[in-house]
Amino acid sequence: MRRNRMWVTILLATVLPTVASAVDLSVSAEQYATGGLFATPLIPGEDQEVTITVRATVEGPAPPSIPCRLTITAAGGEAWQQDLPLALHEGQASGEHKWTPADNGEYRVLAALDPGNEIDESDEANNDASIVLPVVLPGRKPHFPWFAARDYLRWPTIWAGSFDHAQIEQWVERGVMPLSWRWGNNYPSEFGEDDFYEHYVDFGGTPGIAVDECGYYPDTLSLHETERDSGIGQFVPCLRGMQRANKDNPDAFFLLWQAGTLYPEQAAMYRDACDLLVSIPIRGAIGSLNVAVAGALVLYHVARSRRAESSDGP
Repeated sequence: MRRNRMWVTILLATVLPTVASAVDLSVSAEQYATGGLFATPLIPGEDQEVTITVRATVEGPAPPSIPCRLTITAAGGEAWQQDLPLALHEGQASGEHKWTPADNGEYRVLAALDPGNEIDESDEANNDASIVLPVVLPGRKPHFPWFAARDYLRWPTIWAGSFDHAQIEQWVERGVMPLSWRWGNNYPSEFGEDDFYEHYVDFGGTPGIAVDECGYYPDTLSLHETERDSGIGQFVPCLRGMQRANKDNPDAFFLLWQAGTLYPEQAAMYRDACDLLVSIPIRGAIGSLNVAVAGALVLYHVARSRRAESSDGP
């Protein structure tokens, strides 16, 4: 008896689940204080070299060089592009590009990681960041001070506060000048000339100091009648100590906040310490203007002068 044998081949198909990439590149300009896209100086002048830094976060096994493309766009739409390879080191990929703006105006700087999609990532939506970079006229050094650092504030060129070494390096790298703010809950008038000079002129690793409440503001200080009559009272020793400190530390930066009335002796001391004085002619009984009015008048005068210069030009 003959038996027929039938061979059956069974194919087993194994379907493996899709595994997401373990690599993720990301860059952000927010907050500016800790973000991965910034420019130094913070507000450059035209024809002044600017260092644009890109610092990306890298998660997972990535190649030692991360591709990045910078696009700088002027307000009129003209754009420049530059490929910038970022060197990987301990979870961060960094690179710098030197750029010199030929004209003043507002520019937008865009950093795009892996623009050619060469790296398979788990998230492709966090590869871009941008900042606005204002460029001012040459020779102008605008300062926008702010007391107490805030990560979300973009434009202050000066911070006043108490900083550790790491924070000082962080601000300096981003073109911000950190100043030591020494007073706490005390007013400068509560210290004598030697106290101010010997003890409180302590820059704490910063380029200078910030002095708060340098003026007589009603209800903040209790002055004797003779001190009120003299107009300056307790502030004379403090300001004299400040003058000494400024003279002995010519490279240091002193930021003063004048609150309340500016008395003649204070004004004289400030004038002696200033590099540039701007005055607004005033007639009549009023001897001073508030900041908003004075600023508006100065800006109007500057705008009118520029228009006159441009009309006289070729």
